[in-house]
Amino acid sequence: MSITEFAPQSADFLPVLLQRTNEESHPADLHPKGEALFDVAAYKRGGVFFELQYAPKHLPRAIEARRYELTLLVEGENAPKLEKTVVLDRTSDGDLLLTALDPRLVL
Repeated sequence: MSITEFAPQSADFLPVLLQRTNEESHPADLHPKGEALFDVAAYKRGGVFFELQYAPKHLPRAIEARRYELTLLVEGENAPKLEKTVVLDRTSDGDLLLTALDPRLVL
């Protein structure tokens, strides 16, 4: 899974792979109906930055904690590409919020 763009700002190194949960290796080798988990962003309650969870460790990760729309791309062999936009923000309680713009997308 990768981030292909984020708005209202962007980065010249996009698209970029996201970090697999528990730092498992890329690519994910899945069987039909299998799953792979990816980290998208980290945030400390009350903080001023989100930290995007890119697989390459040398890229800048911190972005101001506010509302963003991220375009995520999932692709694999013998499978159609899936590209969806999600919202990254904070809840009114100050927690991290990641939600799909399309309610049919499961996060």
